Amino acid sequence: MLEVEGLTVAYGAILAVQNVSLSVLQGEIVVLLGPNGAGKTSTLMAISGVAPRKAGKITLDGTDLGQGGHTAVRRGVVHVPEGRMIFGDLSVRENLMIGAEIAKRKPDLDLALDWFPDLRSRLSERARALSGGQLQMLAIGRALMSRPKLLMLDEPTLGLAPRIVEDMFRKISKLSKHGVSILLVEQHLTHSLDISDRGYVLANGCIVAEGAAYELKKDPALTTAYLAKSAKRIP
Repeated sequence: MLEVEGLTVAYGAILAVQNVSLSVLQGEIVVLLGPNGAGKTSTLMAISGVAPRKAGKITLDGTDLGQGGHTAVRRGVVHVPEGRMIFGDLSVRENLMIGAEIAKRKPDLDLALDWFPDLRSRLSERARALSGGQLQMLAIGRALMSRPKLLMLDEPTLGLAPRIVEDMFRKISKLSKHGVSILLVEQHLTHSLDISDRGYVLANGCIVAEGAAYELKKDPALTTAYLAKSAKRIP
């Protein structure tokens, strides 16, 4: 479904991603792992058309995605960014409707509410009144309103209580079983590898390991990538 070949992303003179190639097949969950600053978020942003590519090719179903964010969404690539980007002064209903509007889809609130029924009783409330877990539900629900082929999730469990984290991983796993391909960035290594089919490990903007999720669990490159980053912070 998704093919990324030789992706390079730069911010001025700083290379954030260097020659990254990856793929996501229909119905797969693929996880991007690595320490902070490894290039995971920049990779997602380039795929969704938010960050400009310096080099590389990104195709969905064999057709180049281009470099415009609206083009990616309307082709079925939907990005839930870290921080959620919810409009706090708008109602829950209005936030959900934005997902359908941007993708030019017919609005169907049940697309989101069937997955996150906790939001049904909050539709008329301002989004700022929601808890952290509910805000993440709203962010993913808004994405589902776009009817994505590929759903990209950047740190979907960040800052959530353990019980909510467990539920969120169950929801992500269930989404893939309903035909949504998922590209996931997560810091919960064990949970994310448990629900994923394959994964890639990034360090300093480059892929240093890849393979089936069960193989990456025991790959020393995964531990090395995280320990190397941590070591650099020791004065």
